[in-house]
Amino acid sequence: MKFAKLVCASALMGATVLLPGQAHADPNSPCFASDTGAGVESESAHYGWAIDRSADAVASNIAGKVGLVFNCGSVSDDQADRAFGQISSLIAQRGLPVSCFDGDQGVLSTDAAGHEAWARARSRSQVRDNLAWKSAAAIKCLDTADKRADLFAQESAVLARVPGAATPDAP
Repeated sequence: MKFAKLVCASALMGATVLLPGQAHADPNSPCFASDTGAGVESESAHYGWAIDRSADAVASNIAGKVGLVFNCGSVSDDQADRAFGQISSLIAQRGLPVSCFDGDQGVLSTDAAGHEAWARARSRSQVRDNLAWKSAAAIKCLDTADKRADLFAQESAVLARVPGAATPDAP
């Protein structure tokens, strides 16, 4: 991983993560105390938030959510590594060119288990920073708002389920 990627990902960790008012997470989840909307499992709620926002805003938001989950003490390394594998596979399934990821060929693999194995051999902060960077890079590389919102929604739903304490949005 290049130093520039770490700096970029680290800068994104401070991003504020916001979702619409109707989204509610489990109040017992310490992971989403600063942003209950991030704990919503509903892809449609996340999609609705992202569809009218800029690529930069969506990229910053997903990187912030990665930070919330990976910095949460109630999330085990096992849970974090599994989420890394799942989300990395979702990103690879988009078929984006390697140029979106500074030539990192590993990003293109759809093998979730392979990504998870990569994560298990790294520190939690390295995994967090890599996922924040690659998630943001993928969002910025997608060419339409619909594609960005779709990936954002899928990634957000995976992240919401990691602590096992998220609830669907209220009616």
